[in-house]
Amino acid sequence: MNEKPNTLKPDLGLHKQAQGFRPETAQFFYDVELADIDFIAPGLHSVVFEFREADTVYAVSFDFDARVASEIFSKLSFEERTHFLASLHGRGLPFRATLPRPIILQSVESYLGEVQHGAHDSFIPFVIKHVQ
Repeated sequence: MNEKPNTLKPDLGLHKQAQGFRPETAQFFYDVELADIDFIAPGLHSVVFEFREADTVYAVSFDFDARVASEIFSKLSFEERTHFLASLHGRGLPFRATLPRPIILQSVESYLGEVQHGAHDSFIPFVIKHVQ
């Protein structure tokens, strides 16, 4: 699940909603590799991946808040984290930042968010509540 989408793929969030998954139903993802994080707005971050389910490759978007970002950044060493966070100061939103090294999250607990309407299509992000 660690590949970045390079063409428009069907959205996994919309697919799960169509299957009857509800926003209060926890969705778990395992061995999620993060290399880049999009800083969208104050306290709002996002990452996008490709995810294979059966014979279909989907785009999956994870949104998360500052608390979850802190959990993610805690997986970096003190030196890596200090350098990375210092590199973010003064950058205007939105922007993408590359982590000092990829981080593999053993598990991601998430819930379906609200439908977002983009320039080319609509999608439903998974809102991360907890990572390990």
